[in-house]
Amino acid sequence: MYFQAKDISYHYHDQGSKGGQTLLLLHGFTASLEAWEPFVSLWSQHARVVSVDLPGHGKTMVPADPSRVQVQSIAEDLCALLDALDIQEAIILGYSMGGRVALAFGSMFPEKTTRLVLESASPGLRTESEREQRKTQDNQLAEKIKQSGMPAFVAYWRNIELFASQKNLPQSVREHLDQQRLQNSVNGLAVSLQGMGTGAQDSYWEALSFMKMPVILVVGELDHKFRAIAEEMHAILPNATLQVCQNAGHAIHLESPAWFATIVMDMIHQQRKDEDHCHGKSSSHMTK
Repeated sequence: MYFQAKDISYHYHDQGSKGGQTLLLLHGFTASLEAWEPFVSLWSQHARVVSVDLPGHGKTMVPADPSRVQVQSIAEDLCALLDALDIQEAIILGYSMGGRVALAFGSMFPEKTTRLVLESASPGLRTESEREQRKTQDNQLAEKIKQSGMPAFVAYWRNIELFASQKNLPQSVREHLDQQRLQNSVNGLAVSLQGMGTGAQDSYWEALSFMKMPVILVVGELDHKFRAIAEEMHAILPNATLQVCQNAGHAIHLESPAWFATIVMDMIHQQRKDEDHCHGKSSSHMTK
């Protein structure tokens, strides 16, 4: 299915029960909504599940202007999508790049966000100098994609330090992940990096203390950089839970799928309990 948000046609799937809770799924860089397919059959038995190809990925179109796909603009598009589907509020789940979009959505539209699940996500870089340095790196990587082409870039990307723990995955899983990445386009990934990369994103660190909804921070034990970020976020967010997955790196949903599926299922059930008994207030075990 497709949804037109201004000048971007978004590809999305809408599965599960149309009554009750909604779970909005946002994938990471180089992926697509296909990343969530192994989980949808389970989660859609208990919630309405909407998954989206973010701009420059999957079957969602690529705008010419990278500034059009900054995370704030994408959050506005996703809000319009939920409105078009007559969804008043949703649990927003995002991984890495999708986690940054989810964080922007929760900050901008708290009334539509019942819970946030942030897997290996960051609120961005704190200073302008850090952002400028990272923007330069993101632009250089965008040029690398254009010059080398998708097969060479995918070979490079799978071997970056962030994904070192994925070398322990079965070969069939790694090959399938490569095939998913290869379905994206050179131009799509380049525009995505330039428009919604960490360098282009505003900092959301100061916004964290104002986000009152329950937030689950999911991070891998072996992902030292993002574990430190998650621990710092956990200390600032008023209503957060930190879940550390043992023996996993950056992509917990790939490296420990059963554990990850259970975390999300528990959260769906908890949201239902909160709605039934506390009118949206989180129970004590969901707070620090």
